[in-house]
Amino acid sequence: MKINGTPEEDFFKANPQLKYLAEFKPVWEKYGLSEASKIFWAIDTIENPDSQLSGLPKNQRVKQVTEGFGLDQKEFENSATIKHARKFYIELFVSKEEWAFKVVSDKVDSLFAFMEELTVTGPDEFDAVSKMMERYEKILDLYEKAEKRLKAKNQNKRGGGNLPPSETGELFTGFKKA
Repeated sequence: MKINGTPEEDFFKANPQLKYLAEFKPVWEKYGLSEASKIFWAIDTIENPDSQLSGLPKNQRVKQVTEGFGLDQKEFENSATIKHARKFYIELFVSKEEWAFKVVSDKVDSLFAFMEELTVTGPDEFDAVSKMMERYEKILDLYEKAEKRLKAKNQNKRGGGNLPPSETGELFTGFKKA
């Protein structure tokens, strides 16, 4: 499934079936259709791995997008109704490989931002930074594994769908092409 339309359009006119999903309905019931349209376009822009903003750290994406759509950032981040809709959006529209890569990437961004703010003024800070640097390789390995899985999944796609078994070498044989 794919989101139709652009943020210049009403989200629910471009995606009418989504209006009636049990997990999305509470958003438009609570905020009204016009505000809910902005909320869902914001969710799509923040969570969609193909978004032009996907390279920004998550906190920057949220800030930029909520400001751009004229939404209250604290409400967007803290509302249980919106959180539930965001979680369901991810389940519907983001593959496990895309989500795993996104989570690891966001955590790496957070870790680097945290490390950048650290100042080494004594032995305690030095020990903390040293431990983080020792774990750096493990963190990068995790990032690279998630990236490889995502690339492998995307190599088996054509036109937004999976390649047919005849092209992957799985037809009749059960084995993939070498």
